[in-house]
Amino acid sequence: MSEARVIAAILGSEWAITPDALQGILSIAKRENEAPEAVEARMGRPLENTHKTEMRGSVAVIPVVGPLFRRANLFTRVSGATSYDVVAQDLREAVDNPAVKSILLNIDSPGGMASGVAELASHIADARAKKPVVAYVGGMGASAAYWLASAASTIVANKTALLGSVGVVVGVGKKDGQEEIVSSQSPYKRIDPSTAEGRARIQATVDNLASIFIADVAKYRGHGEDHVLANFGQGDVMLGGQAKTAGMIDKLGTFEGLIAELNARPTAERNMMTKEQLLAEHPGLVEQIRAEEKAGAEAAAKAAEIKASADVEKAKSDGASAERTRVLGIVDHAEAKGREPLARKLAGMPSMSIEGAAEIMGATPKTVASGPGAEFDALMAKKNPTIEADAPKDGDEAEMSAYLGRMKALDAQIQAEAKSAKVL
Repeated sequence: MSEARVIAAILGSEWAITPDALQGILSIAKRENEAPEAVEARMGRPLENTHKTEMRGSVAVIPVVGPLFRRANLFTRVSGATSYDVVAQDLREAVDNPAVKSILLNIDSPGGMASGVAELASHIADARAKKPVVAYVGGMGASAAYWLASAASTIVANKTALLGSVGVVVGVGKKDGQEEIVSSQSPYKRIDPSTAEGRARIQATVDNLASIFIADVAKYRGHGEDHVLANFGQGDVMLGGQAKTAGMIDKLGTFEGLIAELNARPTAERNMMTKEQLLAEHPGLVEQIRAEEKAGAEAAAKAAEIKASADVEKAKSDGASAERTRVLGIVDHAEAKGREPLARKLAGMPSMSIEGAAEIMGATPKTVASGPGAEFDALMAKKNPTIEADAPKDGDEAEMSAYLGRMKALDAQIQAEAKSAKVL
């Protein structure tokens, strides 16, 4: 491929990258005829790709360094870049390895190609449902690199790190004099950016990609899209402290301190998920949990209703037992002897205690008048002419009527027994 075609391919792709990094990629592309050894010597880094997962205790460290490309090739190696497919493969291996308890994405990147970044971010979000995935930004986490970081369970950054550059850019090259003839059925196959219509079409594509970027960041970070648009730099980058205040990261820290913290965490803590992560990643499980909670709440409410009903019945039973004890305590009291009609009247008053009835009966002569209840009526007229029997509690008129009926029956039985005794 000629130098012109390589440059055209670069300019024709959408990038989520800082301007300086994109310019560096263009500079490398213009040196296509330079020997790999010369490129290696000039750039001061080995040709061999050294971006490999490193185990630090139980933490798998996956580097995400340099410009980001969709696939690995010679160009990504000589430019010190990282490819999405290599990171995805390393991520899968770390998730499947039982020795790995936490995954750390060690990010220092200006961003890269828009193609493939959303897919890798989705893989990262899926991985954090199985193991904690922490993104650490020590130098730069811009554009596509921040897109990837936002999908992690937690983002930690150094206070001097630069984060943000949330947006998409596309390079527009100039014609090199080569003539092209495009099929008449496909007028937009070669959009001319020099025309208003051409620029509008390119702008629409870039804006749509940026909308996807912003929506993903909002979802992964648990913010609304309006918050991301207003507070995440609007395409600019922020230092670590500013990024934390804006909600772009979770906390400040150092790489080694983070490694020590992850290794010290208990396994149960490592696997904890936030409510937002659970809702975003496992909506079906959330619905199942809600259904089970609803069923449990309904069962608990039913049990409480049954218990309340049983308590009411027990209270009624206890109340009836107490009432029987009170009534018998009055009519069988020593002071009731010779004052039986009065005792029955007093027992028929629900608020009358045994002690109170005994006091009244003790102060009443045994023979004050003839006829059933005469002594009670006389005493009441003397003490308090307006005293009446208490109204039934809780409106339980039927129960009170039955009770009074029983009292009348008891009175009739006593009267009958008295008459029988006189006859004998």
